[in-house]
Amino acid sequence: ALQLDGHRAGRLIGKGGENIKALMEVSTCEIKVGNRDQDNPAALRAVTVRATNATTYQEAYARLQQGIKAISESAATETIDASRQVRLPEEAANRVCGPSGQGTFAIGARTNTQVHLDRSLGALIIR
Repeated sequence: ALQLDGHRAGRLIGKGGENIKALMEVSTCEIKVGNRDQDNPAALRAVTVRATNATTYQEAYARLQQGIKAISESAATETIDASRQVRLPEEAANRVCGPSGQGTFAIGARTNTQVHLDRSLGALIIR
């Protein structure tokens, strides 16, 4: 079984399952993608291929790999504008930020995000 992060698995499946259905029709194989973790949509999902013989399996697997490669290449060129706002009481926000914003810098560095406190909103913004 292959492992794909949740976002790529979703793109592989396609809207209403259109991509995965087309791949199964062309390859005459059964392809299953593990369920999405509601608490962590980016979590890894297993992708399994079942075929009636080795040749069919290898062809389906090759097509699956091509699809994953195409998804990965297109994802690399996309800009994703995702941000989260966490509303915190001022005292809690000050503790998260730390002296001179060191806490937000540390969080950003560990999570590869940009973190800042917007005092006018009373929110910690994570991008």
